[in-house]
Amino acid sequence: MITSVAVIERIGTYELGNILAGRVEGDINTLILVALANSEDTSSFTTEDVAVAQAALDRVALAIDAATRLINGYVAKRYPNGLSQSQIDNSPLPDIALVLVKYELMVTTDEDTRNNHKAAMAQLRDISSGALSLGTEDPAKPSDTRIEVGSGNSRFDWGGYGL
Repeated sequence: MITSVAVIERIGTYELGNILAGRVEGDINTLILVALANSEDTSSFTTEDVAVAQAALDRVALAIDAATRLINGYVAKRYPNGLSQSQIDNSPLPDIALVLVKYELMVTTDEDTRNNHKAAMAQLRDISSGALSLGTEDPAKPSDTRIEVGSGNSRFDWGGYGL
């Protein structure tokens, strides 16, 4: 649904470093964090710095797992056969996951983060209930609501418009 690399890119290394600072012991070198997330060589860094960055990346992975489980709990009710990667990519689910991950990682949350979390949870409830569709392959029942369009008599003089 969402990867550590996507979390780093979307939140930003500076902000993510600040968020994770309260979750791990030691100073997080965000260059190492990015290198580890991208499976790049970290041999030029100290073992201690790599260990701190790995601990931070592990926290991100735990938050992703928690967000994924929460989303699956809501989505499975409506999509018991699961979703294709295309359906996920073309839905609000990756954005919802990012909000949930950020909320999970923060030691203390600001008002914007709390409001975003509430909105994400509301979206999940709407997906589960059928009020929010995830696309054309949606198993939701068709609505009984019908819109009828008809012509009526207008009191407006349309003569000046060539009608």
